Amino acid sequence: MVLEIILIIISIVLSAFFSSSEAAFLSIQKTKLFNMVNNKMKGAALVAKLLENKDKLISTIVVGNAIVNIAFAALLSAVFFKITEDEIQTAFLTTLVGTIILVIFGDVLPKAIAVRLSESVTRIYARPLRALEIIFAPIVFILTLILKGIDSTSNMNSSAESNSITEEELLTLIDIGEEEGSLEPEEAEMIENVFRFGDSQAQEIMTPRIEIISLSINSTVKNFKDIYSEHSHSRFPIYEGTEDNVVGIISSKDILMSLSKKAADDNTELKKLIREPYFVPETKRNFEIFNEMRSSGDKIAIIIDEYGGLSGVLTLRKLLEEVVGDFGEEGTEPEEELVEIDINTFNIDGGISIQDLNEELEDSNIEVPIPDGDYETAAGFVMQKLGRIPQVGDQIEFSNLIFEVKETKGLKIDLLQVRKKTPNTIPFSNTENTL
Repeated sequence: MVLEIILIIISIVLSAFFSSSEAAFLSIQKTKLFNMVNNKMKGAALVAKLLENKDKLISTIVVGNAIVNIAFAALLSAVFFKITEDEIQTAFLTTLVGTIILVIFGDVLPKAIAVRLSESVTRIYARPLRALEIIFAPIVFILTLILKGIDSTSNMNSSAESNSITEEELLTLIDIGEEEGSLEPEEAEMIENVFRFGDSQAQEIMTPRIEIISLSINSTVKNFKDIYSEHSHSRFPIYEGTEDNVVGIISSKDILMSLSKKAADDNTELKKLIREPYFVPETKRNFEIFNEMRSSGDKIAIIIDEYGGLSGVLTLRKLLEEVVGDFGEEGTEPEEELVEIDINTFNIDGGISIQDLNEELEDSNIEVPIPDGDYETAAGFVMQKLGRIPQVGDQIEFSNLIFEVKETKGLKIDLLQVRKKTPNTIPFSNTENTL
């Protein structure tokens, strides 16, 4: 009986080994493993190699665990039969005691410890598991074929999925890092902006046609000065005939350089100073536009719609602001797109994107997401709901929010006020103060 008890203890230890190895190898983070390999920690390379074929590794662990658990049950049954000499009592005691011992000491405790010490456990276990892969190779080979057959039948590629980190997982890690203090809020926001930047299109962030200040190709430097005194942009589109027909870009820097070198005067036509325009479709990804601008040296892109007409313009500065935030004008503070009036009332820029608006409202504890639609901005959302040209004082209701048009510029909404409805909510008056 002493020998059986010794073998039972050994089988419990081996069961704990297999259970903890499974937990450790499945729970180790890819980032930690990457750092272990880069730092050339002992055993890290073998851990990475084992995880390259996770199906084979798990099959080895399952086979080993099954063998020791069967051995444990047989040995425990032999011990109880010697004590009771009754088959029914032996079966009952083996099931009861064996389950308790295996669950606690062969499964739960080893796994709990292994998950907390996954880096150390995987490196210690790597060599024994590699040896067991060789020993159990015939059985593991059959199990691996079965697993691959299941994967191919269900059109899944579990290995590819498990070995890659998705964008959603990375964003979750960023949120966790921000909550735990590993990342500053500004750092987390910038990293998240990079992901959004890679997926967004030109039409989502461009300056729309209605806001573009352009000049005719027949204009002179004097005409440019008049426009520049009111709109101090660094570059202006130049059109011929209609504003849809952009033929060039004029740079304020080029004008100043030409004037300083006496190469131009007030009567000089702009056509002599323009540069070739850089055209892109409005559906082009901003990341691609940024790379092309960086290569070509262009600082402004003319955005064209599907009919070949002018849709808007997009500057290199605007692209950079999508990642690092608003630069603001020199000597001024960047304009806020959402200003809190009180806990339930906000003034918002009509040009704020729906995505940014939803984020701003969520940060202000108003979790009423504006749905996607045939609009890009808050102004577009309100105009679609109104179904007509907006006027100051127009209101719409959406969920528990009230939107009111506070300021317009021409035909577009310049400023909106959004208010969360409460039991005491009264309609907005047209005489309320605005920013």
